[in-house]
Amino acid sequence: MSTLIPSVSFDGTAKAAREHYQQVFGGELVINTFGEYGMQGEGSDGVMHAQLTTPAGVTLMASDSPPGMPAAGSDGNVSLNLSGDDEAELRGYWDGLAHGGEAG
Repeated sequence: MSTLIPSVSFDGTAKAAREHYQQVFGGELVINTFGEYGMQGEGSDGVMHAQLTTPAGVTLMASDSPPGMPAAGSDGNVSLNLSGDDEAELRGYWDGLAHGGEAG
């Protein structure tokens, strides 16, 4: 079996995005900043690595664009495909992710 781990780049909003995903999916969230890996000054509080591991075994990763690199879109656009047998669970994920955004 293969596993797909989505990773999304943000322009300074990775922490807020992962915290929102944690509210939707639950699970354990680990966030490391650029500063924790030695960067100093402007941008050191940006997210170098964020990993959310959900109770269902799904892993979602994110980071901020590092200083000096082209910025990601400020809204962190991404497409996700949710599938499974539990319609109520999937609907809960969909509703949580769509809240305050645009579902297409």
